[in-house]
Amino acid sequence: FELAGPPAAAVEDCATPLSALVDTASPALSSFSPSSCALDPAVMLLDLDAWLSLDVPSRVEYWLAQNRRLGGLFALDAAAPPLVLALLPLYRRLPREGNVAHLG
Repeated sequence: FELAGPPAAAVEDCATPLSALVDTASPALSSFSPSSCALDPAVMLLDLDAWLSLDVPSRVEYWLAQNRRLGGLFALDAAAPPLVLALLPLYRRLPREGNVAHLG
């Protein structure tokens, strides 16, 4: 599976809107639509060269720092929101058939 540019490919999780993960009413998140589907970080393919060249770790750290600075963008014990925010503008969608979430 060739990603052809994006650092990651993931399945959208439309059962979980972005507003369920983060406070989309915050001005810091105004560029994100509250009704956007979140992506499922448990079902993801990575292109490590693109991941590093686009410096995805710094993007994740940016959202962690924003949450510390502004408070309340997402729960402090939640791992997915900073990764989802970092990848939303950068990822390629995988077919939903690839996601077998909520099986039990």
